[in-house]
Amino acid sequence: MVHCGLFFRDEDLMEIDHKIPRSKGGKHSYDNLQLLHGYCHDAKTAADKVAVSVQKINEDYLNFHPF
Repeated sequence: MVHCGLFFRDEDLMEIDHKIPRSKGGKHSYDNLQLLHGYCHDAKTAADKVAVSVQKINEDYLNFHPF
């Protein structure tokens, strides 16, 4: 998968990224790694964090433990 479609230049900051984040079960193996521009890595990491599911709060818990 090509993230941004741009070429790397000598002066670019490059970072190694997990294609499938470890927090989502991705492995720390060569086939799950990719090289991204620093700014592309930041954007992908932010998007990966947004996509993490949030546990639903039990309604009964809220009835007995109001805010």
